[in-house]
Amino acid sequence: MENVAELFIASSYLQVVFVKESCERYLLDNLDKSNCIRTWCLADQYNAMMLNKKAVLMFMMEFENISSTEDFVTMVTMEMFLGVLEQEGLVVSRDGVIFPPAEQEVSLLEGVLHYIDSTKCSTENAVSLLKTVRLPFIEHTMITEHMSKYPRLCQNNAVKKLVDPAKTFQESSEPPQQTSSICVSPRRPKINGYMYDPKTYAVGGKDGIHFFLISHFGLPKPSKEALITSVDVHLRFGSHYPPQGTIVGGLTFRYSDNTVTQGGLAAGFPFCTKVESFTLQDCEYITKVVITSGWMINNIKFETNFGKSYGPWGGEDGKEHICVAPNRYLHSFAGININFDGCSAVHQVRLGWATLDDTEQEL
Repeated sequence: MENVAELFIASSYLQVVFVKESCERYLLDNLDKSNCIRTWCLADQYNAMMLNKKAVLMFMMEFENISSTEDFVTMVTMEMFLGVLEQEGLVVSRDGVIFPPAEQEVSLLEGVLHYIDSTKCSTENAVSLLKTVRLPFIEHTMITEHMSKYPRLCQNNAVKKLVDPAKTFQESSEPPQQTSSICVSPRRPKINGYMYDPKTYAVGGKDGIHFFLISHFGLPKPSKEALITSVDVHLRFGSHYPPQGTIVGGLTFRYSDNTVTQGGLAAGFPFCTKVESFTLQDCEYITKVVITSGWMINNIKFETNFGKSYGPWGGEDGKEHICVAPNRYLHSFAGININFDGCSAVHQVRLGWATLDDTEQEL
């Protein structure tokens, strides 16, 4: 890795483009949290835009781990760190799950305070960094607890002017005059596309060959920036004659761009025995889907970055499939709707995961 970095530097100076590009590809392929900071600094210094972008993304995704390293406080410049913190699309995650707004800002506050203390940066720079943390989302007692470890900052009037309005905001539920609107709104991931899971979940038979295929569903697709706002799971009997068992008859997803995607058995249809629904809060994303399937989808459960579970809804038999995509969240779904025992049922499902990079794969 070090030899390649040295060759990258030399080829940059000598303007040997094909060597520089080859080195950049190698560095991209071997980027991980252990070399993230060094790679980021290299990319920043030699204007390697794609390498810079990927290193910054990894820094964001692994912020808790990387911000505690020596490389972070010795190599990352004030300008580099500030540039990341000012991004509206900045997200922080743990084990591939994006933090809720409050936890995200706590993690950023800890990283900022550690950087300020370790680099002994000027008060002016310290205030600039602290301004990027959306303090109104953090409980005031927690802010006080973290700040108390740094007496020099606590005594600074400019810092007090940042901390006090956060307390006022929490107590009054009104944005304080000193706090700009951007600081009291949650950060939202900047989504560059979405990628469908190559797997299809649930299938008895072969692509519906034993049954009457009604339709493929998943259209119209929501815009890539759209967020799921609510989900309905339409349940039905696994067998109607006699009525027994429960399976997933249909699904409805509603989005922030007013798109509604529905597949399978409709809620108002006579064979629909029950509709289970949930609505997501602001900045709450579906990060895990657990599907149990046999011939059909027998039950389904959704988990979110807020630590909430919705479901499982449906029957109990079948094989369990755990569907996750680290550092992504559920964007959309598609599938196959078939006629099973006289009415519609969901036969196959494919899940589309929002991506924070430039990877995009359509159905």
